[in-house]
Amino acid sequence: MDLHYDALELPWFHKFGYAEFETDSGTALTTDLQELDNSADAHFDDGVRCLRCEYNLTGLNDGPCPECGMLFEREKLLAYHAGAPAPVPIWGERKEVGTSAAYIRTLFAVWFHPINFARRFPLNPVAREPVIFARITLAIAMLLVLAPPIIFTSPSPMDIVSVMVMCVWGPVCVNICERLSTVILLMSPEGEHPTDDMHVRSLGLVRMTRAFLLHSAVLISIASIGSIVLTSQWDSWKLARVGCPIALVYWWVCMTCIAAAYRRSVWNVIIAIVLLPVVAAISIGLVFALMMVIAGAMGP
Repeated sequence: MDLHYDALELPWFHKFGYAEFETDSGTALTTDLQELDNSADAHFDDGVRCLRCEYNLTGLNDGPCPECGMLFEREKLLAYHAGAPAPVPIWGERKEVGTSAAYIRTLFAVWFHPINFARRFPLNPVAREPVIFARITLAIAMLLVLAPPIIFTSPSPMDIVSVMVMCVWGPVCVNICERLSTVILLMSPEGEHPTDDMHVRSLGLVRMTRAFLLHSAVLISIASIGSIVLTSQWDSWKLARVGCPIALVYWWVCMTCIAAAYRRSVWNVIIAIVLLPVVAAISIGLVFALMMVIAGAMGP
C-alpha cells in the first residue's frame, strides 16, 4: 500500500483526527496518524523554519541553514516554535559577539531592515532583553542631549536642576509614546481584546524601536556643541530644526512597515499611518511643555 501524507493540503482533516492516503483501489481516510508519519516522513512538515530567512528545515539536523548559512540547533528551534522564550534577534547574541557589537548590529537591523527584524522577532521573547536594550538606548540618548551644555559651559544651579528634571521627564514621555504605539500595533477591526502574550511581544518589539531615538539625539547634540564652540555667525541649530523632522518622518515610515510585517494586515497599516503622528505629537508636546515651564522658572 502506497501512503501519501496530504494532511497539510487538507487541513480540515486535523480537526477530526483524520488524514488522507491513497490505495490501489482509491482514496481513503485513516485516524492512525502515527502510522502515516512513520511511513511517509518525506511528506511531513514539522514547522521548523530558519529564524533568519524562514527556510524550511524539516528533516535537517544541527548545522548551517542551506539557504542563508545561519547555524541552528534543531531542539532549540522546536522549542522556539512551540512558544518557549527565545532571545531577541541579534541582540540575543551578546555572549557570542560581545555586547557592543550586538548593540551596534541591532541598531542597524532596526534602522535599515525594520520589516525583516519584525518578522524575526520571537513569538515569546525573553522578557528582559527588550527592556535592557531600551534602557541602554535611552541612557545614550539622554547623555547626548544633556551632556554638552554641562561639559562645555559653566552651568548654574538652575541649569543642573533643569537637567535633572529632564532626566526624569524624558523617560516618562518615551514610555507614554511606546505604550500608545503598542496599543496601535494591537488594534484590530473586530475589536478583539489582545492576550497578555500578544501585549508582551508587541511591547517588546516597540521597545526595540527606541533605536530611532538616537537619530534626533545625535542631531541635537551636534547642534548644541556647535552653538557653544563655533562662532555665532553659523546657526548650528538649523541642523536640528531640519534633521529632527526628517528623523521623525523616517521613524513614522519604519513603524508603519513594522506594523505591516508584524500584523500583516492592511487595517494595521492604515491605523499606523493615521495614529502614529498623533502619538509623536503627544510625546513631543509633553517635552516642549516641560521646557516652557523650565524656561519660565529660569526667567529672562
